[in-house]
Amino acid sequence: GSATATLSVNAGGSPLTVNLSGNGSFNVALTASSASVTAGVPVTLTWSSTPGATCSASGGTTGDNWTGTFAAGGSQAVTEASAGNYAYGLNCVAQGVNVTATVTVAVTVPTVTLAAAPTSTTVGNSVALTWTSSNAATCVASGGQSGDGWAGTKSANGTTNVTPNAAATITYTMTCSSGAKSVPANAQVVATSPPSSSSGGGALDAI
Repeated sequence: GSATATLSVNAGGSPLTVNLSGNGSFNVALTASSASVTAGVPVTLTWSSTPGATCSASGGTTGDNWTGTFAAGGSQAVTEASAGNYAYGLNCVAQGVNVTATVTVAVTVPTVTLAAAPTSTTVGNSVALTWTSSNAATCVASGGQSGDGWAGTKSANGTTNVTPNAAATITYTMTCSSGAKSVPANAQVVATSPPSSSSGGGALDAI
């Protein structure tokens, strides 16, 4: 805050007086453990300011745990349920001086696409399944047909060849997740039986 004082200097029997004044300030540091997280995954906010300061939270959303009054230093985990850019503020007061700091965290949701080529085939011919995901920690394949090698944990992006073993409309699913958030993508392939072959004979001559 502001302060005043007087400096008196005695020299040669005559006092010299100098008036002094100034303003004291302090800094507030606010950081996030990650600049980007998936919705539902907590991020830790850490702050520090001058000893004795009282700090109050602002920004974020209702229910994310970033609210109320805090001490001059500490940390708090916050969790957002929806995607977006969230600005968190902290205003600290010490001896009548206000200082504010902010930090922004991008909250994302996982995405995934899945495509089949070709989308129609005959039993015994292979189909290429290609998927691409973002903001995902794990991806799991499901559906398909028994024994075709599709089901199971997959990488975030890739291509796998599968071979239909029975005629059907087959649905392949890829579900990618991060924290409590997951999103599926589907691709369908129509598999038909191969055409049957028949052999014909010549006409018999009458005897």
